[in-house]
Amino acid sequence: MIYESLYILKEQLTNYLKENLIYLPVELENIAYIDSGDDKMERLQEKIIISLLRLEEEKALNNLPHFYRNETKDTEYKKPPISLNQYIIISANINNYIDSLKCISKVIEFFQYKNFFSSEKDTYTTNETIGTGVNFRFEAKLFSPPFEQLNQIWGMLGGKQIPSVFYKISLVQIEQSDKKHTEKPISEPIITSYKHL
Repeated sequence: MIYESLYILKEQLTNYLKENLIYLPVELENIAYIDSGDDKMERLQEKIIISLLRLEEEKALNNLPHFYRNETKDTEYKKPPISLNQYIIISANINNYIDSLKCISKVIEFFQYKNFFSSEKDTYTTNETIGTGVNFRFEAKLFSPPFEQLNQIWGMLGGKQIPSVFYKISLVQIEQSDKKHTEKPISEPIITSYKHL
């Protein structure tokens, strides 16, 4: 669900920018490539780039039950899903500095307008590889690292700082679809008699 959640963000952000007459492409790509000096560097020019910085497990949800009742009232045993927080950076790699600041303002405006994404609400995707049957729900929160961390992040990414904003995408769940073990429910008590020897 890591790729899927970021693709959904990319698609929703693209639609919002187009509605606001900003026709720059939004790409899922590693922002560190903007100083690479190869063809990827040229491909990322005049674009808004979404990059994954870090994954973090949400340990508060580790105590979920290992079993549940399905539609047929059977008990299914399986490991609970892993809940992740994703830290992302959205950068405006535009030659005109003023235009890049305007784009970042629109990105922040988008997440202020819509910060919760769910397949049960009005969030949709046209990507067929994600599929229409995928259930998802996650929330985007503005994340502001202090100056020292910001310096370390840009140093790790290659050193060239461009207008950007950071977000924490909360509670993206990853779960294996295979069932581990299924048992029929106990419908009546089983009484066993023992004979004395």
